[in-house]
Amino acid sequence: MLPGIKKDSFIIRGMRNVSYLLAGQVVTQIIAFIGFIFITRYLGPEKYGIYLTVYAFVSFFSLLTINQLNKVVMRDGSKDPKNMGKLFERTIGLKSFAAVVSIIACLVALLFTPYPNTVRLYIIIYSFNLIFSSFNGYFLAIFQSVEKMQYMSFLNVLNRFLYFSLSIVFLLLGFKVLTLVIITLACNFFTLFLNYKLGKKFIHYRMNMDLNWDLKIIKPTAVFSAILFLSYLTYRVDILIISFLRSPESVGIYGTATRLVEPIALTSTFATGLFPIVIKTFHTQKVKWRKLIKISLLLAVVMLIGAGILSIFSKPIILTLFGEEYRHTIPIFSVLIFTVVVHLTSVIFNQSLSATNNELILLKISWIPPIINIALNITFLYYFGLIGVAYATLIVHIIYLLLLMFFSYFILKKQGKIY
Repeated sequence: MLPGIKKDSFIIRGMRNVSYLLAGQVVTQIIAFIGFIFITRYLGPEKYGIYLTVYAFVSFFSLLTINQLNKVVMRDGSKDPKNMGKLFERTIGLKSFAAVVSIIACLVALLFTPYPNTVRLYIIIYSFNLIFSSFNGYFLAIFQSVEKMQYMSFLNVLNRFLYFSLSIVFLLLGFKVLTLVIITLACNFFTLFLNYKLGKKFIHYRMNMDLNWDLKIIKPTAVFSAILFLSYLTYRVDILIISFLRSPESVGIYGTATRLVEPIALTSTFATGLFPIVIKTFHTQKVKWRKLIKISLLLAVVMLIGAGILSIFSKPIILTLFGEEYRHTIPIFSVLIFTVVVHLTSVIFNQSLSATNNELILLKISWIPPIINIALNITFLYYFGLIGVAYATLIVHIIYLLLLMFFSYFILKKQGKIY
C-alpha cells in the first residue's frame, strides 16, 4: 500500500478496477490477435472484406438498441447498488423493444444497399446479433456498479476464446464466411446467457417486459445514445463508407489496419474501469484540473512512443503477419496507429463530463466531428484513396480532443466541479 493512500481511495479502487479489466483485455487481445492473423491470411482481402462489411452494416444498427441505457442504469446504480434491481425492472422491457426495432430497421435498410445477394444473406443472419448488442452491455453494467470487474474480464476472454478457436477449426475444415457469421452468433448468445446468470448473483430483479417510459431515464439515455451515434459517425463509419463506394477487397485492406490497431487501443478498458470511480469522486468532492491533465498527458506520452515505434516498423510487421496481399495496409496502419494516442488522451475529459451529468454538453460537442469526418472521408477517398480515409480519421480525432478539453474545463469550472 502506498503511504498516505487509503485502501478504498479513488486511486486504489480505480487502479484495481482497471487492473482486472486490463488483465482480461491483454488475454483477450492475445487470443484475438492470433485468431485475427489466421482468419485474415486464410480468407484473403476480398472474403475478409465481405465479413467486415457484414459486421459493419449490422453494427450500425446497434445504435438503435439504446445501449447507452446501460450507462444511465450503471450511473444511478453506482450511487446506490441497492436500487440496481429496480432500475432493471423498469428498463428491461424497453431494452427488449429496442432490440426488436433495431433488427427490423436493419432488414428494411438492407433493401436499399448495393450489396450482392450473398452479402445480404449474411447480413440477414447476422442481424440477430443485435439482441446480443442490446443486452450484453446492459447485464455487464451490474458488474460495473458493484465493482466486480473480474467477471467482465472472464466473460470477454471466454467469448473471444470460443469464437477464435471454433473459427480456426472450421476454416481449416474448408468452411468460409457464412460459418464465421454463425459461429459469432453462437458464441455471443452463449456468453450472454452466462452474463445474465452471473449478474443475478449480485442484483435480483424480475423480467418485467412492460414498456416503462420514465423520462428521468429516457432523457439521459436519448442524449447518450445520440452521442454514441455521432461518435460512430466520427470514428467507425469509415468501413461502411468504403463498403458502399469501393470493392470488398478495399474493405479488407483498410479493415485489416483498423483491426490491427484495436489490440493497442485500450481506451475502453480505462474508461470502463474508471467511470464508476469518476462518478463517485465528482459526486463527493472537487477535482484538481491539473491532475486530470497530468493523467491524460502521461498516458498519451507512453502511447505516443509506442505508436511511433510501431509506425516505423509497420512494413515488416504487416508483411510478416499477413503477407504480400496486404501490402497496401502498411501506410494506412502507419497513420491510424496515432489515432489511439489522441483517443486515449480524450478519455478522462469525456468521462468527467459524463460523470457530472453534462451529457448535453457532450451532445453539443459531438455533432461537429461527424460532419467533418463524413465530408473528409468521401472527399479524401476520392482524391487520395484509402490512405486519405486514414488521414481524415486522424484529423477528426484531434478536433474532437480539442473540443473536449475546451468545453470540459470551462463547464466543470463554472459548475464548481474542478479547481
